[in-house]
Amino acid sequence: MNKKITELGKFFASCKVTRVKNEGAKALELKDVEDTSVVFECDNEEDIAEGTKATPDGVFNFANGKKITIEDGVVTAIEVVEEVVEKPAIEPQADEAEEIEKDYRIAELEAENNDLKKANEELIAQVEELKKQLEGKEEEVEANNQRLAKLESFAKALQDEGDQHKEIHENKKAFSFKRK
Repeated sequence: MNKKITELGKFFASCKVTRVKNEGAKALELKDVEDTSVVFECDNEEDIAEGTKATPDGVFNFANGKKITIEDGVVTAIEVVEEVVEKPAIEPQADEAEEIEKDYRIAELEAENNDLKKANEELIAQVEELKKQLEGKEEEVEANNQRLAKLESFAKALQDEGDQHKEIHENKKAFSFKRK
């Protein structure tokens, strides 16, 4: 029972049910999957049966899976189609414009993302190259520091030797004798 109520609710929601006054007679207006308005002379969808008066003539597929045939203003056949026919997607132009705008924005963002990924890869490669250069420089700096230490040591030795010469030279003057 609950299943039938649920199906009936879905049917009314999908069919855009409208009550129509028809010169005192009760009428029910339903929209088929192609959004065609079909008017039945009855109170609700459950009352539609063969022999019910309806307009216009034709074969109509409804979202609940029913196919109703109307000839000469009377329902002549009601078939339950296994495959539920869905209402074709008719989107207003505004929705299409929004969709196009979204697609365009997505394409822009994807292109920007790709550009950023490429730039990031280039920066990573540059950083790696700089690291390699630094590794070579560290060894060079260490070698230069060792040479500098040797030069400082040599300079100190020269300075010490110079100081010794100066001292000896000063001592010579102090001990020098004049010849006559």
